[in-house]
Amino acid sequence: MVNIAVLGYGTVGSGVVELLDKNKDIVKANAGDEINVKYILDIKDFENDKYKDKLIKNFDIIINDKDIKIAAEVIGGATVAYEYTKRLLEAGINVVTSNKELVASHGMELLEIAKKRRNRFTNIRKIKRGIMEFDEEKANNKEYVLEMVKKQGSLLDYASDELKNDKEVVLAAIQQDGNALEFAGKKLKDDKEVVLESIKKVGWTACYVSSRLSDDKEVMLDAVKIDGQELYYASKQLRDDYDVVLTAVKNKGLILKYASKRLRANREIAEAAVANDKRAIEYISDENLKAELSKEEEN
Repeated sequence: MVNIAVLGYGTVGSGVVELLDKNKDIVKANAGDEINVKYILDIKDFENDKYKDKLIKNFDIIINDKDIKIAAEVIGGATVAYEYTKRLLEAGINVVTSNKELVASHGMELLEIAKKRRNRFTNIRKIKRGIMEFDEEKANNKEYVLEMVKKQGSLLDYASDELKNDKEVVLAAIQQDGNALEFAGKKLKDDKEVVLESIKKVGWTACYVSSRLSDDKEVMLDAVKIDGQELYYASKQLRDDYDVVLTAVKNKGLILKYASKRLRANREIAEAAVANDKRAIEYISDENLKAELSKEEEN
């Protein structure tokens, strides 16, 4: 049994709990284990709710319960949701969210925490609905694994370590689902062809590439064109590269925060960042330019 917590009990949160309860047999068959909602966190009272025995108001109960392996964040916004998600990841608890604002404002930071803690922070929009059955006894059978990942790339997660480093298998998985790079072996996360195949599809998987490829301009340019947040994972040298940074801030203005000090004082880059998101003004390193653009925004 896998015990989970649901944070937030509004329309989305109550729907998540209800669906997990009504479809528990289907969920168990797909996940390979029973999923039990142990806690539902919300500040409101739900005295007549059928799940009232699971409702709590104290977040620390979840953090201190070693049985909780996954939390579903459905609070919304980027204040309380951010605080709770950060603490969950730091405590080693995996987090699933559909919170666009949280991902947009703090996605890079939260992914980095998850990466260091060896757990997962997952935007539920990236999850492919439905998990096909995978025969784990055939995890090292190349013919079988190839057939399965061509149908659902994320099944690469269940392949043997040997096949996670097999280029033909990994490319097949990524071609079906660009997100599958997450499950590739270390060797292939350093393979430019493999990495580009993924990044050109989804961009965000740049967070999984080797340090060598995080310093590859072609790779990081492709990443930031799709998702400016990926500048966070670029090398120090590329954070000081005009083309890479300008492309990134045009896509995601707030990522200016992670550009070099030199480029945070560049007028064209600063203007592009502010045009995308006026909050980027905070990260301009030249005080005169910051004051000038702030005044323009006020007018």
